[in-house]
Amino acid sequence: MKKLLMVLSIVMIALAMGCKKSDSNCTLDATSILGAYKITALTYQATATSTVDDEFAFMPACQKDNILTFLSNGTYTYAEGATSCTPSTADSGIWSLSGSTLTLDGGTNTTTFNCTTLVIKSTGTTDIGTITLVKQ
Repeated sequence: MKKLLMVLSIVMIALAMGCKKSDSNCTLDATSILGAYKITALTYQATATSTVDDEFAFMPACQKDNILTFLSNGTYTYAEGATSCTPSTADSGIWSLSGSTLTLDGGTNTTTFNCTTLVIKSTGTTDIGTITLVKQ
């Protein structure tokens, strides 16, 4: 009997540890995206049917560790990470969100968000740029 209880206890602990918090309760709104993010991917397409180019691979190391922070007052900061670029790539501006449209300094972008990963897709007349950021 003791052995059965021990096995059941181990199974219950394993099941509890194996369960991941569901992102189904995550909503994309001006509060949920607040915070600091680090870029993990950057792609570019000249047209919707052209090859997707990995631009992140060509970014200098001093830009790959930069942090983009969305603040509650409708501003953002783009700060140097541990490795600083010369000249600095630090920046700031304004942002707003309406539905899945994120506006950064007047430019509109389609956004998806799962409470940890923010994907911003910017579509020009023909070209498409996509940046993936992970919440820190």
